[in-house]
Formats: sequence, structure tokens, C-alpha cells
Amino acid sequence: MSGRKSWDLSQTDLAGGGITLPIRRNVIELTEPRTLQRFQELSKNFSDMSNRSSSEPLGTAGAESMAEFENLLASFDRLPKAENKPFTTLLEIAKFPRSELACSNILAFFLDPNEEHNLGGVVLKSLLEAADPTQKVSWVSPRSVEVRREERTDSNKSIDVVLVGESFVVGIENKIDAEAYNPFEEYKNWLEKIAKDKAIPVENVFKILLSIDRQELSERLHGFTPLTYDKFFSVLLLNIGPRMLDADQRYWIYLIDFITTIQNLRRQLHMNKDLLDFFKTHEQTALKFNLELQNLKELLSSKTKKVYESVERPERFPPIRFWSSVSHPEEADRYIYGSCYCDTEIAGVAVRIDVAVYLKRGWEIEVWLPKGGDFPKLCKWLEEHKIRPVQVDESENHWIYYKDPDFSIAEGKVGAKFQELLEAINTGRGEKAMQTITGASKRRQ
Repeated sequence: MSGRKSWDLSQTDLAGGGITLPIRRNVIELTEPRTLQRFQELSKNFSDMSNRSSSEPLGTAGAESMAEFENLLASFDRLPKAENKPFTTLLEIAKFPRSELACSNILAFFLDPNEEHNLGGVVLKSLLEAADPTQKVSWVSPRSVEVRREERTDSNKSIDVVLVGESFVVGIENKIDAEAYNPFEEYKNWLEKIAKDKAIPVENVFKILLSIDRQELSERLHGFTPLTYDKFFSVLLLNIGPRMLDADQRYWIYLIDFITTIQNLRRQLHMNKDLLDFFKTHEQTALKFNLELQNLKELLSSKTKKVYESVERPERFPPIRFWSSVSHPEEADRYIYGSCYCDTEIAGVAVRIDVAVYLKRGWEIEVWLPKGGDFPKLCKWLEEHKIRPVQVDESENHWIYYKDPDFSIAEGKVGAKFQELLEAINTGRGEKAMQTITGASKRRQ
């Protein structure tokens, strides 16, 4: 044992809350570095969301709509900004992050001291300690704990997770999304019946309402203690340090993944509440602003439709379609714009030929790859057929044929450049007769 490394009690602070966790520096040599890094990040993130202060709304809006809109946008910008997700978890990939069934199954697995995660009773002890800090549980014997899922009462109501030990009973109602309108009195009576049958004193029956959002203690809970996942995970991460080396690393990664899933849901829940309060405060102005935004959408649509109506589509091109970032907002969109486009193939590469009008950037005609693909091959084909761009954005795989910053330029001029590009591509793919399609006949398609 002479070569064994000693403990270095460097301290990791949990969310600035005065809770410190000794971390052994040589752990990083014994566990996956990214796993340890994520553990340390989690340790810093469990501050109670209720401590975050949302901004106060600004004063009474002026009579003029523009002043009201400026006030609305200023207040919106002052909302707490959403934190970036650390990573996409397995439950999120599977599209089940809000499944109480899936989350309860994972929770039951880690609460069971007998399971192969090799964490012993530390998760169960941490849960009880978080629910009642005066409980320093030392009597959890792994072999004596039975874990039950969907425990049925006399009237066939189910308690999410029940743990029965030699000297205690724990009942957990797990809430991810749904409101806590459960028959808690019936749950209480059933848990106490289990305890009575095993001669366990009633004071050792622990009833826990575990949820992402904070729940208020009330008589309707009939003795169930509200506990947030935040508080539970904070205590768990504090207690789990000494067990890190004993745990099976695969299940340690699974536990971090589960914690991150809940943390991501908590962020989303908090932002939803902030936004709801914001719209309650600014409801009338928001409605007027949305009306003007729809008017803007119609303006952009009318401009791209005029371009569309000025173009004679070559016969080998599919019908032209329309898009608006106002009608179909995506997280990746950074601009307000409208466009008309057609999807086709060039040199075996699926491309989109797009005519877009931006509020700030004006008009652009570009060829890009909506599904990814061989961008250099596309550029080479266009170069070989003497179709010249004004700009090539290799980082975004956009080949730009025409740009004009003048938003108010005549749509006919833009349509002529669009026509020019379509004909050049069509010629490059082989001579075909032009199919003249008037605006009226195009609309029938």
C-alpha cells in the first residue's frame, strides 16, 4: 500500500451555498475526464431557481404604439436569459424527458441499494436527508430494502415508488409535469398499513412529494414533505464523493445523464413562468405588436410573390414554394425575412435555390444545401458552367448569386436575376424548351 495516493481536499462549492465537497485529484486518472468535469459542473449549478430575481416591468407605456413597442421589447430583453443546456441527454434523444414513468424507473433503480450501480444506500440516504435534514440515516442495510414500483392501494391507486426496509417505509410521489392532485390521504394510510404489518413505528414512515418545481406544504398533502429535485441532487452530490471510485462508471454516467435531464427541464420550467408573467404584464401591447408583425409578414410575402409571378419556370424545375421566418420561426433564425425557393439537384447534389428579402440585408439569391452534401462539388459544377457567384460562404455552404441591400428595389429586377440563374442551371443540365407559365396558371398549380 506504500504507493497509494493520498487525499487532496481541494474544495468544490455547490452553487455558492456554502456546501463543499472534497475531490480527490487523482480521481481524474481513474475515471473518465469528461464525466468528472460534468460532475463538477453539476455541483455548481444547483442554486434554487426561486433565488433568481426577474426584472421589474417598465413604467406605463406611452400613447403612441411605437413607444409601447419599444417598451415591450426593452422589457423582453430584460427577462432572465435561458441557460444553455450542457448537452442533450439520452432521455431527450428518446423524446421521453417528461415521462414520469421513465424518470420514476430510473429513480427507483438508483434508490435501490441492491442494484449493480455499486453506490449502496447513498442515494436513498441523500433523499431522506434532503427531505428532513435532521435525519442522518445510518440504518439502511442493502439486503433489507425492497423497492416497489407503482404500489397499489386498496382502491387501486398507485404510489410511484415505495421502499420498505427493516425499520422504515418510504413513499415517493414523483412529479415531472403534472400537478399534485393525488389522493395523498389514501397514500398515507396505505404506507402506514405497510409499516404496521411489519411492526415499523409510524414515525419511521417517510412520505415525500418529489418535484421539479417547488410545492407548498399544505394540509391536503397529508404529511407528504415537498422536496425539489434541486435540493435532493445537491445533497446527493455532496454525499456521493467518497463513493465515486466504488461506483460502476457506466451507471455513474447514467446518473449524471438523469440529473442533467431534470436540470434541463427545470430551466425550461423557469423560463416558461417568466414568459407567462411577462405576457400577463404586457398583454395588450403584445397583441398589437403581434398584429404589426403579421402585417410585416404580409409585406415580405407580397414582395416574394411579385418575384415569383415575374419568373417563367423551366420545365425541369419543381414548383416554387414560400417561406417566412415569422410564420415558421426556428431557433437558428437570426433575421426576419421572407423567401421563395425551389428544391432541385445539381450534379447529383440536393440544393435549394432561394430568393430571400431581409429587413436589414435586402435581397439575396443563393444556392445552398438544406440537407448537407458535397458543397465543393456543387461549386465546381457551377464554375465549369461559367455561372459566377458574387460571394461564396464556405462556412455555411451558401453560394450567393446576387445581392442588393436595397429592400425597396423593384421586384421585377430581382425576378430577372432569378430567371437568369434558373436558365443558366437548366442550360448546364441539358437543353430543354422553356415552359412559359403565367402567374395565374402558376397559382393553379
